[in-house]
Amino acid sequence: MRLIFSLLVILSGTIAWVSTHPLPARAIVAEMKRRWRLLLIHRYGQMVAAKPLRQFQHEAIAQGFDKELVEATLQAHKPALIEQIGIQVTNQQLGEPTPLERYF
Repeated sequence: MRLIFSLLVILSGTIAWVSTHPLPARAIVAEMKRRWRLLLIHRYGQMVAAKPLRQFQHEAIAQGFDKELVEATLQAHKPALIEQIGIQVTNQQLGEPTPLERYF
């Protein structure tokens, strides 16, 4: 019972603060949306890019390229590939970033 009362007090205080300070509240919401989008970009990028990168590595080694050189090349380009693929997949899932995310 005390927990419910405490949550109601916190919720009513939050609503009062948001209604009196709309710009900081928008900035907080925009930051939360940006962080969520970045998390999804990283997660989806890793999930989608894992198999093609692994296949590329195996094919390059099978064709006779040096294993260390192939791994070094993949490690150098992997973050950019994950980000690029993650942005494409996230934009397909969520749509383009909203003006709120871009403005604040």
